[in-house]
Amino acid sequence: MQKIVWLFVCASMVISGSALAEEQAEQTKTKLGWSVLVGFANTKIEYEEHDSKIEDISLHLGGGYRVSRFFSIDLDYYRIDTEEDKSDVFLSQSSLSARGIWPISDSFELWGKMGFVYGEYKVTHDINPTAKGDETSIVSAIGADYFVTPSIFIRAEYSNHNYEDISGDTLGINLGYLF
Repeated sequence: MQKIVWLFVCASMVISGSALAEEQAEQTKTKLGWSVLVGFANTKIEYEEHDSKIEDISLHLGGGYRVSRFFSIDLDYYRIDTEEDKSDVFLSQSSLSARGIWPISDSFELWGKMGFVYGEYKVTHDINPTAKGDETSIVSAIGADYFVTPSIFIRAEYSNHNYEDISGDTLGINLGYLF
């Protein structure tokens, strides 16, 4: 039930952000075009088969194209490679998402995004065999952007991804540039 509510919230933000009137964009200083971002995220990974939970910092690289004040297409890449207690975890994932944007002011906006994620993972556990795979799944995220200038922004986001053997939550902070 919680996953259904989470997906509904993200989908509504994507749809409502896209449906807002485009004429409002002309009245603001919002830039359109390509963006890049880099940051770090606190990633929690659960490996259900072995009841393992691992938490570590992951690298986040991203970019996208802002089509309008209310809509963007985003590409993201996360990587985590860590050892903790009895488990070693490697996760590399790339995603393509549609992001609906709700501008609160010229310098602050909330957003939700949904898309597809392709991930490669390997979990080695001392007690049981290794889980290894590559899969495509659905990713959903919510967040906020604060524009320091019309081109430079700070992004905070929370995302969720689930694969067959592992699932994870990511809470990150990024610095971005809009061209």
